[in-house]
Amino acid sequence: MKTILTLIFGLSTLISSAQGITNEYLVGRWEHDGGSNFIMYFSLEANGKLNCRIIDAETGDDIKVLSARIEDGEFYLNTVNEHLDWYALSKYTKVDKNTMEVNVKNDYGLYKLIYKRRKL
Repeated sequence: MKTILTLIFGLSTLISSAQGITNEYLVGRWEHDGGSNFIMYFSLEANGKLNCRIIDAETGDDIKVLSARIEDGEFYLNTVNEHLDWYALSKYTKVDKNTMEVNVKNDYGLYKLIYKRRKL
């Protein structure tokens, strides 16, 4: 019986992770698991539109969001740091309910980061 419950719990976790990213999933405060980098705040307006604010954790500068979209359960974000004059395209993939893997391509190269939900 214990094995069956463990199997059911494991499958339900796998299924919920496989559902991908939605606007509702993004809501909250997200930070790079390494402790620095960027802080992202996502919220939903009454009409369901996603709001996104990104702050450079080191300088406090706002990062301008050029475009944001969810496609095939992944979240794509195109940003520019106007202060430092660089652009980035990021692809976010859901790992679990509070973790996203982020692949970032910018003027300096390709990076893989882990972001964790810190607050709702």
